[in-house]
Amino acid sequence: GTRVNSVSTDNFVGGRIAAEYFYRLGHRDVVYLGLRRGSVTHTLRHGGFLTAARELGMTVTTVENPGPSSSISSGYLMARQLFSAPFSQTALFAVSDAVALGTMQAADEAGIAIPERLSILGFDDIEYAALPNIRLSTLARNTSLMGRASVRLLLELIDSDSRDEYTGKLITPTLVERATCAPCSR
Repeated sequence: GTRVNSVSTDNFVGGRIAAEYFYRLGHRDVVYLGLRRGSVTHTLRHGGFLTAARELGMTVTTVENPGPSSSISSGYLMARQLFSAPFSQTALFAVSDAVALGTMQAADEAGIAIPERLSILGFDDIEYAALPNIRLSTLARNTSLMGRASVRLLLELIDSDSRDEYTGKLITPTLVERATCAPCSR
């Protein structure tokens, strides 16, 4: 209910970008891994992903995160459970890069080749995502653009006489293609 000025990542659009990217690669049966229903960020990412996937005729399996955080260990545990039974999905969108890293570990242990058998896409573009042995495809939050927009907004507020106007700026994330996504081979 409290109104505040803000600059943030457009998580809904980020979810859409992820689904559209998988579709362009030929993936039609996909997993959304890590939804925490109490998180606005997660709900928006999931909503954007589902909306685009439905428009494109894709099948989405959502795996919810029962834990309190989106960590490497939670990604690992959710993915281990997912990989313990036969699965048909060819691509997986992890709610965060940390969850994606845990998923990559579980896939390695299960003998699931990335990206040949399963494409994995994260979100956040954390520093570890670009390491040579990881090379995680991800959505970057454009922090430099967010910083510039925040400074502009702050300067506008300082110069403004009105304290009754509020601005919310959403910055579109950018797809960073690395080594964990490939065209669908099925």
